[in-house]
Amino acid sequence: QLAYADLSEDGRPSIAVLPFVNMSADEEQQYFADGMTEELLNALAKIRELRVAGRTSSFAYRGQERDLREIGDELGVRYLVEGSVRKQGDRLRITAQLVDANDAFHLWSDQYDRTMDDVFAVQTEIAESIAEALEVSLGLGAEEVLVTPTSDLDAYDLYLAAQGRMRQRREGVEEAGRLYSAAVARDSGWAPAWAGLAQAVALVPYYAGSRGSSSDSAMWRRSLEQAERAAIRALELDPSNASAEVALGNVTRDRKEWRVSESHYLRALEIDPDNVEAHHQYAEFLASIGRQDEAVRSATRALELDPTSAIRAYILGYILTDNGSDAAAIAPLLRATEIDPDLLRAQYALMIGWLRLAEFKKAEAVARTELLPRV
Repeated sequence: QLAYADLSEDGRPSIAVLPFVNMSADEEQQYFADGMTEELLNALAKIRELRVAGRTSSFAYRGQERDLREIGDELGVRYLVEGSVRKQGDRLRITAQLVDANDAFHLWSDQYDRTMDDVFAVQTEIAESIAEALEVSLGLGAEEVLVTPTSDLDAYDLYLAAQGRMRQRREGVEEAGRLYSAAVARDSGWAPAWAGLAQAVALVPYYAGSRGSSSDSAMWRRSLEQAERAAIRALELDPSNASAEVALGNVTRDRKEWRVSESHYLRALEIDPDNVEAHHQYAEFLASIGRQDEAVRSATRALELDPTSAIRAYILGYILTDNGSDAAAIAPLLRATEIDPDLLRAQYALMIGWLRLAEFKKAEAVARTELLPRV
């Protein structure tokens, strides 16, 4: 019910975590500030009484000086978390504040001067303070925690670097896989690194451009087997890891094990009803097996939760066209090109050109298709 509730009727406080500012002298520490952002977002997502905006949309505002009320409106959230990170050697200074986007009023703020050994405790404290300020319960089970720590800070550093590469997608996916592998080599008992590894290696063949190529079937088989092992290991360590369930859903989907695949996506949404990647991948699964109306619903939900993501908009548009809803597909496809004109630009422009040709007039279609690169 939470996964598909009408957002206008969803009474939960809605929140987004904006990218924490890197205040360190070393600009290379940006990945650490981004990691703090993502880990806090993950911690808040475990609080079922909160609705948390997707990470792609959150990171779209990095480095922007924008009115917080405008950002809240664009993301469809009431509250925003912002902060900064200064890392110098083993010392950390982390600031965080909770803002009501309706009037930019500060509801809570704090500063933490700690050592690196305390980084997970700080993430937990911030999430708990935000929940307290919003008067919502954590709602955790007996063995659940907001943040899963590792005792090996080098493993954590590798993990954060891998997360940064995963956000880049494209050529960053293979490098992310290597970094996750290095992280689990240092701490084989840390579930988040195993879940990250599962997601990365399952995506490698897609970004290698080999999907559907029989000559690369061995690569697909190896990637899926490795992803499956990593996801199973993550769930052995943490049965409530939604990312690992999504990874298993992707593996079994690519093997066309439809019933098993769907069970993993539904389990991920049971764990985390607002998991954007679960909604996105489940939408692609549903489209693959011809359940188009359900696919549109899931893709729409993914975009509602991650409204400034080009890939979420593209997937919704693509599924709508596949469902014969050409006119409805124009808006999300246009949004995708506006957010990121270079991401799958040829596909966007070609599809929009075709839709314009069918729905409006030939001159507009020609103008759109002229944007295609000459190959």
